[in-house]
Amino acid sequence: WAMQRKVFGKPLIEQPVIREKLAQMFAGVETCAQMLYDITYNMVSFGSQGAEVGARIALLKYQTTRMNHLVADNAVQVLGGRGVTQTGM
Repeated sequence: WAMQRKVFGKPLIEQPVIREKLAQMFAGVETCAQMLYDITYNMVSFGSQGAEVGARIALLKYQTTRMNHLVADNAVQVLGGRGVTQTGM
């Protein structure tokens, strides 16, 4: 949709603000996924005991919740109503 919609004579995706929003969403989701992989690896390798693991899990939950809100908000801003529907229609 961002490639099809035209704004100021150019596709929406060519607007720097839109590209920055999409990059921010991608980077945030990838960061949360990497944190999850790291915590899981440490729990499997070193055991699931200790306050450090609990603190890292709490941080991951906090960051993932904030990122989900940011991604949903940006998706609605960039894609309009298509950002919140399953089929995009």
